[in-house]
Amino acid sequence: MSSCSGLVVLLLANPVESSYMSDNRNEHIDRICSIRNAHADDAGRIKELYAQLSTDVSNVDRDFTLLLNDVNAKCYILEEKGTSIGMVICYVRSSLSSGKNMVIDDLVIDHQHRRRGLGSLMMQHCIDLAKAEGLDCVEVACSRSKSELHRFYEGMGLKHRMRLYSLIIEHA
Repeated sequence: MSSCSGLVVLLLANPVESSYMSDNRNEHIDRICSIRNAHADDAGRIKELYAQLSTDVSNVDRDFTLLLNDVNAKCYILEEKGTSIGMVICYVRSSLSSGKNMVIDDLVIDHQHRRRGLGSLMMQHCIDLAKAEGLDCVEVACSRSKSELHRFYEGMGLKHRMRLYSLIIEHA
């Protein structure tokens, strides 16, 4: 069973206009951290990280396998000294109204490693990838109650543009 917080804020940014100024702290992070593509053997750690976002991890094993096999989806792992400390899932979708977009989903940094600029590092990785692939927009959906995350995304250059509505389909 899935849960949904109801109304969600959708934040958008044009990757061509988005800029990110790396300070010395983030340059140091670049030297000690690496971002790589996720692999099937990351499933256990993905589930642990996702559990920091949601209490419902029942579909993670199935959905992670589906994501790895989806040509439009990417899952990246943030490592520090060989330890997985963060992840982000993003995928590309096309829209008649806004072109080809990257949707950033499930960005999480392990709670023990937060407040070090690592979330910004992961976001910038996705924005740089969107630019390199010639995409038109970067989108992020975020719960309307997460004002601290809203400030984070706005600090990364994203703008609040619309609301996203969802309906959870219950399966017997």
